[in-house]
Amino acid sequence: MDSAVLVAIITSFAWTIGIFAKLIFDYRKEKLKKKSQNITKESIDNMAIVRDTIDGIYWKYNCDRVFLALAHNGVVTVSNYSVKKMSTYYEVVNPSYSRISESSQNVNVIDQLFFVKTLLNNPHIAWDLEDKSCYQTFYDKALNELNILKRFKVKEFLYFPIMDWNNFIWFVGMHWIDNKNPFKWKLTDFKVDCNEVENMIIEIQTKLWIYFKRN
Repeated sequence: MDSAVLVAIITSFAWTIGIFAKLIFDYRKEKLKKKSQNITKESIDNMAIVRDTIDGIYWKYNCDRVFLALAHNGVVTVSNYSVKKMSTYYEVVNPSYSRISESSQNVNVIDQLFFVKTLLNNPHIAWDLEDKSCYQTFYDKALNELNILKRFKVKEFLYFPIMDWNNFIWFVGMHWIDNKNPFKWKLTDFKVDCNEVENMIIEIQTKLWIYFKRN
């Protein structure tokens, strides 16, 4: 067989395989996309895990507000830079106060950069805004975050991340306004030394991480 003919046959065969493989890939991608868009019993059950976990935190730890925030991609700039965003996924709040979720959809991560940077490198972050020394340090390091918390009348808070290996994907926020946090904690450099807090965080992270890995 002429070598040119052989090359043409091999090229044609490879081209056919490539087209066939792409069709299979596109079919599977579309099938998965449709599946993810459907509301199924499993997806409802998984949502219930999130709701029950966040609601449970609210009641058990005497909070005025608890929310779950999601980090995600936003717009892509003309230079192909992906602007990172955050949105509140679920929230339960004391009826006396406004919902933080109403003004925290597609918020630029840069507006919460101190929180995100801290949570990437620490198991949690906590502040008492009625402590003058804490307030001053907060003011010096994270003015924008402080203004947001003041707007929502927050006096104390505890935030901790839900990580996928080294990727920050979610964080849980606990706010106290009228109520007092029930923990006997001692604040040191925005962290607390409290076994009860540490155990609570591990328990909640485990519940939510299993849920998010299933979805």
